[in-house]
Amino acid sequence: MSKRTPPPPPELDSSWQKTPGWRGHYARMGRWRHRWRAASDPVEREDFLYAFFCAAANLADWLKAEAAVPQTELDALLKNSSDLRVARDISNVIKHRDLSDPKVGREYSMARQYEDPPHGTFAPDSRLTIYTNGAWIDAFEIADRCAREWDAFLQRHGVL
Repeated sequence: MSKRTPPPPPELDSSWQKTPGWRGHYARMGRWRHRWRAASDPVEREDFLYAFFCAAANLADWLKAEAAVPQTELDALLKNSSDLRVARDISNVIKHRDLSDPKVGREYSMARQYEDPPHGTFAPDSRLTIYTNGAWIDAFEIADRCAREWDAFLQRHGVL
């Protein structure tokens, strides 16, 4: 087995996007959540939802890099939270198109389900849903639960 060569150092010692650290990324996740909740256009709402899932999935990388919380507890959260595993899968599909290592058993499916207005969460007459583990779940409900899980985890560790 060959050893991997470490990447070269960054161009500069600091960089704007890293300056606020994990707290900045956490705030960015919150802004994406606010944007998808406030958007009225279904296409924008979908885009903002994807951005939220990417930010929610990647928050773990920021926390790990900065040792902001105990690694074993972060690993346990990511392993035990079905919603955060779905977020990671959505993030990876958005980035790579296909999943080579699904976190929920196998790749989820997403669909638009129609219902009587005004009960939709995606548009007045529809919901954007995720089919995973044999059940349909509203995508926006999963996103809200992810945000609540991160909030509770960070509060439990006294960093939020």
